[in-house]
Amino acid sequence: MGVSCRTKALFVFELLCWVALDRAIKLGIHRYDKKRFTGWLRTRDEIREVILQEGFNQKIGAFTQLIGGSELDATALTIPLLGLLPATDERVKSTITQIKEKLSANGLVYRYLTDERNPSESCGPEVRDQMSDISSQNNLAGSSPQLNDTV
Repeated sequence: MGVSCRTKALFVFELLCWVALDRAIKLGIHRYDKKRFTGWLRTRDEIREVILQEGFNQKIGAFTQLIGGSELDATALTIPLLGLLPATDERVKSTITQIKEKLSANGLVYRYLTDERNPSESCGPEVRDQMSDISSQNNLAGSSPQLNDTV
């Protein structure tokens, strides 16, 4: 498994491990004998199975932030872009619907819900204050009037 968060692997890490192996295999097979990649092929396929079997939560109808978890994460929107599944796959369609319903607000898609369960408050006040300070220090406050509203 990939890097863990709260004893469960983050979905995005598993997905990116699959992508790295998939692309390395595709590049290498053109130059080397396919037999050299047997272990990589097996590992790539095992990661894919974990993502498909444990990364999709049947109860909520979506791929989740943690493998075996129940919270949404908009990084799942990259599944068809990265080639794990086509956009026509029912699990992908269902995930898109759930993300639209639960992670969208004010015309934005938030990556995940915070502890407050409010996507319009995507980061705490200390982060907004830091962003405001950085903006002021770089004289960006005048050129970015919506910074505090969107961060």
